[in-house]
Amino acid sequence: MSEQILGIDRVHLEKHLLNYQHHFFKLDGLDYQFLLPNLYFRTRQEAEVDSSFKQIIPYTIIQYQDHYLIYKRLLKQTETRLHDLFSLGFGGHINPIDADASHDIIIEGMFRELGEELQIALLEAPKYQGFINDDTSLVGQVHLGIVFLAQAKNFDFTILEKDKIQAQWVHKAQLKEFYSKMESWSQLVCQSLY
Repeated sequence: MSEQILGIDRVHLEKHLLNYQHHFFKLDGLDYQFLLPNLYFRTRQEAEVDSSFKQIIPYTIIQYQDHYLIYKRLLKQTETRLHDLFSLGFGGHINPIDADASHDIIIEGMFRELGEELQIALLEAPKYQGFINDDTSLVGQVHLGIVFLAQAKNFDFTILEKDKIQAQWVHKAQLKEFYSKMESWSQLVCQSLY
C-alpha cells in the first residue's frame, strides 16, 4: 500500500494564497488551524503530481541564542529534487499515524518528524510562525509549509538519519553565506531572519 499523506485542496486556500505565490507569510488573525476542517489523506504518488492538492508540511526551525541549526540533504534522502541543498526547517509529510482525535494532527506530525530526524532538548513546544508557499517550483506547487520555531536548551543535538542529512549550528550573521545553496523554502524564511 502506498504512503498516505495529509493535504488540502488548493481551492480552499486560493483566497488566502492569492498574494503569496512565493513567500513566507502570516495571515492576519488566522493561524494554521483554519485548514483543519478541510484536510484529508491521499496517496503520495497521486499528490506529488497534482497541483490542485497541497501537501501539508510542518517545517520546524531550531534556534539557540543567535544560532540556527541547518542541515544539508544527502543523496540517500528521498526527495531527489532537494539533494545537496541546505535547509533551515526540519519536517516532512503528515501520515495517518499522526491522527489522534484528542490532539492536533499537525502538531503530532511535527513532533513525529522531529523525533525521526534528530534528538534535541527544547525549552518549550515549538511556536507557530507562519506559512510558506512557493508556486514557482515543481516541489512547491504541491506543498504548503507551516512554519514553527523551536528554542533549543543548548547546542547539543544528535542526527538520527546520518545517511540522509548532515547538520551544523550557524550564527545568524553567517546565514547569508549559505543562502545560494539553500532550498527555496529556507531562502524565503531566511530573508525574514536577516
